[in-house]
Amino acid sequence: MLLSELEPDAARREALIELAKKKHGYLVGRASGFGRKATDADSGMSWKTAVQYASLHLEAAETAVLLDLWPKAHQSLASAADALLQIGLPSGPAIAIILKDPHLDRHYQRPNDLISRWTLRAVSETTPDAERTSTLGSAALRQPQQLAYLAIANVGLDGGVSERFDELLLRLHAVRQAPFGRAALPIDIVLRIINRGPDPIDRVSLIDDAFQSVLQVLRAACDSIRQARQNGYLWDRLLSRGVLFDVDAALLLAVWLKQFDTQSRDKVRKMVEARLDAVDRPIAGPYLAAVQQLVGAVID
Repeated sequence: MLLSELEPDAARREALIELAKKKHGYLVGRASGFGRKATDADSGMSWKTAVQYASLHLEAAETAVLLDLWPKAHQSLASAADALLQIGLPSGPAIAIILKDPHLDRHYQRPNDLISRWTLRAVSETTPDAERTSTLGSAALRQPQQLAYLAIANVGLDGGVSERFDELLLRLHAVRQAPFGRAALPIDIVLRIINRGPDPIDRVSLIDDAFQSVLQVLRAACDSIRQARQNGYLWDRLLSRGVLFDVDAALLLAVWLKQFDTQSRDKVRKMVEARLDAVDRPIAGPYLAAVQQLVGAVID
């Protein structure tokens, strides 16, 4: 259990686990309340309600990962992904595709067609009236962070990337210093991890770039956890601003792990841990193991 690995004191650890269980129940209950209101209104969720609903489920999923509640984590991720899809945000299908929502085909009919269509909209200067299906519109689709999610979704497709994927990457290169995720990592890290670029690059260089970027993601995750533990009063109440498990980081790590077969994975993990310092290593190892557990359907 990841949360157990983050707190060495047994009594304090048990108290944190109980508090995390209560927090998870609260988050799921709050999200369900938003869902019921939308159902009662019989008009679907507004984009504001959908964002609140998805945010609560994402935090619930992250809390479930801390507790090794994998079915509940996947259920919350699927709920968040569906809400984000409904308002036209690529973060939704990115989560569902990379984390392999078991109901993917039911919720995302023809996911390759969906991502291809959205990629075309993202790189087009104009949007046909027939494509204006999002309550947020194409402007939201073209935001740098959503373009990054769209690229992540593309590389997760079983049938290969969209026809206009290279144009999408060019747009991302133009905004490569824009922040991605709650850790505000530069989008350049996303580009390096997905192992693609607008120009031909030696394969060894690509692998090394991705590896160095994975180390940056893990170091950022360790920094966030240390920040959360720094104030004992807030830590004991799980009220610290530092994120203990980040779905955005999990997406990036899952994309990277996907390229390795089962036999190579242990070796890769040892390589990663060997490159981290003694301060980060005790956190990064369990963190990466939690990501592997969460996205097992992708990498096994």
